[in-house]
Amino acid sequence: MTSSKYVRSSKRCSLIFSAIFLLLVLGYAGIAAFLEGGHPALMELTVLFVSCMLLLGGVWNWTLRRQITRFMDSVDEMVDRAIHGREKMTHFDETSLSSLEHKLWRYIEINKANEQNLEAEKNTIKELISDISHQTKTPLSNIMLYSQLLAETPELGAIPGFC
Repeated sequence: MTSSKYVRSSKRCSLIFSAIFLLLVLGYAGIAAFLEGGHPALMELTVLFVSCMLLLGGVWNWTLRRQITRFMDSVDEMVDRAIHGREKMTHFDETSLSSLEHKLWRYIEINKANEQNLEAEKNTIKELISDISHQTKTPLSNIMLYSQLLAETPELGAIPGFC
C-alpha cells in the first residue's frame, strides 16, 4: 500500500470511528433524556458525560494520529538511512520498528551481495568470451596465412607430403 493510500485509509478509518463514537454517545444521551423525562440533575450528568466522552474520544483520536505519524516518519527516516548506507537508527530490541529496520538492512545486504555476484558473473563471462575469441583467432589466422601462401606459390601444392 502506498503512503497516500495509507493516509487516505487511515483518515477514512478515523472518520468512521469518530462517527460511530459520536452516534453512540449522543444516542446514549438521547435515550437517557427520553427515559427520565427531562429530570434536571440527570440532564446535567448526561451533558457532563457526553462532554467528557467527546473530549476523551478527541484526545484518543489525536494521540493515535500522532503515534501513527511518528511511526511513519521513523520508517521514512529508516528507509532513507538504509538507501544512503548510513548507520542504523535503532539498536535491535523487541519493538516492531526495530524488527522492521533489521529486516530492511538484511534485505539491502542481500541485494548488495546479489549485485556483487552478478557483477562477478558478468566479468567471468567477459573473460570467457575474450578467451574464446583469442583461442579462435589464432588458428583462423594460421589457416588464412597458409591458404594465402598456397595461393601465392602454386609449386608448394605440388610437393608431396606438404599438404
